[in-house]
Amino acid sequence: TSLDFMGNGASKWTQQKDLLEEMLKKSYSANGQVRFLILNPACDVCIKGSEVYGIDQSKKIVESLLVFRDLDMRHTNLHLRLYDHKPEFRLTFIDQETVSVGHYNQYQEDSKDTPLHIYRHRGEWSFYKAYKTYYDNTWERAKEVDWDQIEQLHRAHLSK
Repeated sequence: TSLDFMGNGASKWTQQKDLLEEMLKKSYSANGQVRFLILNPACDVCIKGSEVYGIDQSKKIVESLLVFRDLDMRHTNLHLRLYDHKPEFRLTFIDQETVSVGHYNQYQEDSKDTPLHIYRHRGEWSFYKAYKTYYDNTWERAKEVDWDQIEQLHRAHLSK
């Protein structure tokens, strides 16, 4: 019914647009919400990361955001925000019960090689609660997407 995600650019989600849209429809029909926290493609961290890893992270993130923009117009349960700090984790919360945690440290090729840890929201204390607090605090500090800025970045990438 619900999904909260935090990562670099969510390209693994947007590469499968039809499946993502189906998930949004299912969430909406269950009165659920879907929130994506994505690295700001214009922030210093993203620009420096592109230099370090030799890939244009900004371009990849902008492409994902444009997919989200199209979906956002049709799905009122989809919410997006951008954060500016170095991503340490990829977090995926499903139905407010389970979180999968992958880290962004010490890999350069593809995050599919990153080990995932799964935590459930059970008991008085759990890692789930710690990661959820981190996510919620980041969500509160994150910025709304400036679609004009994203469009400008997209045009700049096209002209390269």
